[in-house]
Amino acid sequence: MPRPDQRRPWFREFGRPTRLGVRARLRRLAIALGTITGLSAIVSARLMPDVVHAELGRPAPYDVYSPRTVTYEDRAATEDARQRATAATPRTYDDIGNEAFSHIRQYIDRVFSIVGAARHQSEGDALKQAQSALQAEQLALDEEAVTTLLQADDEALVSVEDACVRIAEAETLADVRTRDDEPEDVRAAERRMRRMAESEPLPRALRDAAYEVCRASFVPNQRFNAERWNEAKEAQALAVAPVTRTIQQGELIVQRGTPVDDSIMARLQQTGLLRPTVDYSRLLRRIVLTILAVVGLGYALCRYSPDVWNSLRRTATMSGLAVLSALVANLAMGVPVPGVGLIAAAAAAVMSGAVSMLLFGARASFLLIMMMSLSDAMVWDGSADAMMMAGVGGLIGMLVSERVTRLAISSLKIGVLTGASMFIAYALIAGLASAEGMDATRVFPLVGWSISLGVAAVIAAQFATRLLEAPMEVLTDMWLLELSDPRHPLLHQMMLEAPGTYNASLQVANLAGTAAQRIGENELLVRVGAMFHDVGKLKYPHFFTENQFGGANPHDALTPSMSALVLISHVKEGIERAREAGLPPRIVDSIAEHHGTTMIEYFYHKACEQEGEENVPVERYRYPGPKPQSRATATVMLADSVEATVRAMRAPSPSNIDSAVRGIVHARVDSGQLDESDLTLRDIDMITETLVRALQGIYHTRIEYPGDEELLRSGANGRNGGAHPR
Repeated sequence: MPRPDQRRPWFREFGRPTRLGVRARLRRLAIALGTITGLSAIVSARLMPDVVHAELGRPAPYDVYSPRTVTYEDRAATEDARQRATAATPRTYDDIGNEAFSHIRQYIDRVFSIVGAARHQSEGDALKQAQSALQAEQLALDEEAVTTLLQADDEALVSVEDACVRIAEAETLADVRTRDDEPEDVRAAERRMRRMAESEPLPRALRDAAYEVCRASFVPNQRFNAERWNEAKEAQALAVAPVTRTIQQGELIVQRGTPVDDSIMARLQQTGLLRPTVDYSRLLRRIVLTILAVVGLGYALCRYSPDVWNSLRRTATMSGLAVLSALVANLAMGVPVPGVGLIAAAAAAVMSGAVSMLLFGARASFLLIMMMSLSDAMVWDGSADAMMMAGVGGLIGMLVSERVTRLAISSLKIGVLTGASMFIAYALIAGLASAEGMDATRVFPLVGWSISLGVAAVIAAQFATRLLEAPMEVLTDMWLLELSDPRHPLLHQMMLEAPGTYNASLQVANLAGTAAQRIGENELLVRVGAMFHDVGKLKYPHFFTENQFGGANPHDALTPSMSALVLISHVKEGIERAREAGLPPRIVDSIAEHHGTTMIEYFYHKACEQEGEENVPVERYRYPGPKPQSRATATVMLADSVEATVRAMRAPSPSNIDSAVRGIVHARVDSGQLDESDLTLRDIDMITETLVRALQGIYHTRIEYPGDEELLRSGANGRNGGAHPR
């Protein structure tokens, strides 16, 4: 038995997997292949195309939802945005003010040169000569304006020419911009030139002539540049970022009866609903990840949780929980209410985490949670939110697992707390706590869904645990509480047919449970094991002193060897009755090991006195064992031994109780009965102290009242026989 300082640290107490035979290996290989196949199908289901038969312009035959989250470029919208940007591009013009002024100035100079040359002719000839010269040089000028200029004197003609130059300079070289392709700009320029001509200090006819010359010779100072404009439009189009659209998984693409237009067809096309194509690269990645995850889980179970790995049923159950969680996550993706899908996936993880914690322990449960987180992330297209929600859900399940086995009202409370925890986790992980996410219209329904799913997860975990605990041979608190019910058939039969044994068993259960709690052992397991440890006495209850009630002792008519045989047989009989009643193996262990290989000292010494020590075989008076193999059964042995001894004491004073308990415990240690139980010396010391205090409390002294002595004498006269060892 190792000393406390020799015990291995917890992270080395993994044990070793048993060496499996060929058949066992093949079975585990089949489980692994089944798990890989199931998970691969689930995590890849959303990659399989759902072909929708839709025709442009015709009503949709049914509601169509997106099977996955897709972000794509909306080419029609992008093209429309580029066309709008192109249309909004301002036209490009070249500033040709100097060139325009030079052209106008040449026109003015030529007009006045022709007029000056013709004005010396007769009136009729002068007009004809001037018009012919103007037409020859393609200078268009109104006949009235030409006549007015021909009739003006030299000084007036110079003034008109100067006025025309000033007007042309103001209109072409000033800040006023006149575009050559905009008729309104040209008309505005003509109005400005009219106003400037009217402001000149000239006679009316000459002002009109000056305006006509300017109007006829006018060239806009802004020339449209088509090449540069086209380049600007191209630059603006290229500057427009592609318009992207995101279709969320489960989003309604088209409602039944709605005419299918180009935008709907584009959305169907992008989500892969119009073409039977598969993303084989993503499919291959998911299958490879699934294989690695399953192989990794199997290795981790083999290395760190051999109790699960060595049991085919437990390994298969772990596989089933992993596949079930992934399946629920896959189905949850189709929930149209935002956020509810993630919370439903987390609820499935809560159930799986609680069940695995109750059935397989913390190590196996933690490994399963890691597996579920990875599979949920793959199901949700690599979503980190899904991975974290599954992980948090699994951890919540582990934390609440001990309370899942309580009564229905307690399970309801735990379910509400679990739902609240899932909602808080969603708020922190999925960003619900943002300003836009805290909308009451979204928060309150999510709280309701979270609580409902939390209660459902707890109830499902409770139901699954009750369903699996017997096949998995795992004792949960629910099963132990059911076994401890006095209405259990074996306990009820013991109460009726062997009441002394029943009461003694209850006493041992109280002592053993208190001691187990002190050393950190499962109190309920030890207590229930102690309640059934003497169930084998039901076959011959009157052969045991606690059921004789002062009557005749049947051992007086038997030989010591026969008495020993009857006493020893209660262990075998108890094992048979327990198995027939369907008691779990760990409770049967308490029946088989509570006497270990101890001797029936009373009848052995009696046989030695009658037959001689050399003629008495020791093994005939020894219990067959085995010795206690666990801390729980060792605690039951010690509690049973000291309870029987102290109950048989004539004067159970505190000092006598202390001496008797310590003597019995030391005898069990010295005889090696506890060597295989993993109890440390510290554990044994704590058990001893606990048993001493408990028995001293039970058999405490009390104040004597008048008449007690007479009652004791009358009771003594009615007793018959002494106590035999149990």
